[in-house]
Amino acid sequence: MNAEPTAEEIREIRQQYGLSQKSFALLLGIGPASMVRYEQGSKPSKANANLIRAARHPQFMQECLERDGALLPEAQRVRASEVIYAVVSLEPEGEIVEISGKGNSAMAMNEMYELTLRQEILNEQAANIMGEIISAKVAGAGRGRAIDVYDALLSQVAEVKYAIIGLDDHEQLDAIEGYLRCAQDLVHRQLLEAA
Repeated sequence: MNAEPTAEEIREIRQQYGLSQKSFALLLGIGPASMVRYEQGSKPSKANANLIRAARHPQFMQECLERDGALLPEAQRVRASEVIYAVVSLEPEGEIVEISGKGNSAMAMNEMYELTLRQEILNEQAANIMGEIISAKVAGAGRGRAIDVYDALLSQVAEVKYAIIGLDDHEQLDAIEGYLRCAQDLVHRQLLEAA
């Protein structure tokens, strides 16, 4: 289960639901162009690989369809609904899937989706903070020692951003979230002092 899904496996999962590449991508919250690349052999990001693995489970896809089904063309939505609801009604409740990097422990699909979503949100927050740091530095908000603070902070946030996608524990993500809040506060204090 730890292996990244292959292009053929991704195609098979998508076709199992009768979805086009674009519709499958929309339901999973993955960019359609990325889905095309994945089916052509490009390696998905860890977060997207987790979403694709979760899509093997019709109960997960049922939730995706209920949440974002309106984004699909009518024919795609109807076809996917028929397949998903037919299979879900035959499967036992409480289906679980293994999370990459957790060995033999298992996690409910909902929790896996929540974890992946949190990773993406924190990754975006880190990118935004890096942008604020660079903008402040370019705008000349700091001189001398403040430039050193910006450089050090930019380096630290970049390392944290890189690490986020590999974390598979809510406590670790809580710590990252706290760190990012502190980093953003520091940038805002530096800007206020420079004003």
